[in-house]
Amino acid sequence: MTTVTAIEATEVTSAPHWPALLQQQGVDELLYLENKQAWAQQLTAAYLLNPGDRLLDSTGTIWVLTFHHKQPQWHMSGTIQLHELQQLIQAHAVVDGNCCISKLQLSSIAEALQFVKSLR
Repeated sequence: MTTVTAIEATEVTSAPHWPALLQQQGVDELLYLENKQAWAQQLTAAYLLNPGDRLLDSTGTIWVLTFHHKQPQWHMSGTIQLHELQQLIQAHAVVDGNCCISKLQLSSIAEALQFVKSLR
């Protein structure tokens, strides 16, 4: 298992691939992060982040957030299936006020990320 901190992400061979979605525990809303700089900006509000929050990257890799000495670290935790990601996006879209989302059909992780981006 590879540990990746926000500071070390450029130096480690296993790091999230951007864009990505941040999924906070207990919240249906997904946060679209275009790149590493967007993640760095999110870190300025680190008090909103909790252990167990997940980053779903553009390759479908799931990264789980932990903290070591108050520093956030990502741990690879498998891959997300497209149907699971679609369910998360449907819940997100409902919270965002979109209707008729049950008919949503996504064909790839890239398409899913672009769909969330379009909802912003």
